[in-house]
Amino acid sequence: MLFFEGVGEDHLYKIISSILKKEGLIAFEPNTVRNVDYLAARDVIIIEVEDTIFESYTGTKQLIKFASYTKIYDAFYVLVVPLPSDPIDAKFPIVGFFARTEREKILKRELWFIYAKGEIKLTRIVMKNSPRLKLKYLRDIIEINNLNPRHVYAKILKIYEGP
Repeated sequence: MLFFEGVGEDHLYKIISSILKKEGLIAFEPNTVRNVDYLAARDVIIIEVEDTIFESYTGTKQLIKFASYTKIYDAFYVLVVPLPSDPIDAKFPIVGFFARTEREKILKRELWFIYAKGEIKLTRIVMKNSPRLKLKYLRDIIEINNLNPRHVYAKILKIYEGP
């Protein structure tokens, strides 16, 4: 398994853009659409990309700053971080992301782990009863029933298992 921890956000932007393009979505990378009056889209997905798992706390905080957009635009929030090589390092950022966004009443949210297992993969972490994005190709989903760290840890171990 290949881990992208610390590879740099610019490189992750390129990977994520190609994945979103496969889904039929157009991704405007940071600072691409500066001073544009209008940008039309069918769905609004606000994506924050961090290149280390520990920056997920910063990414969550940045998404919280845009909490009012969720009501204005009915937006989805996605935090993308590299899958850490040690699964123990993944559980508290997951718990933190979902607990903070729930406190702010942001229910349309997903956390995506990016890694490579032969090919580049993206696993979506979602709360069981929360809305989720309707995507054709990004079907690797792990549902979290609750934010108990033991439950979260047991769920994410599935990513590390298998071929």
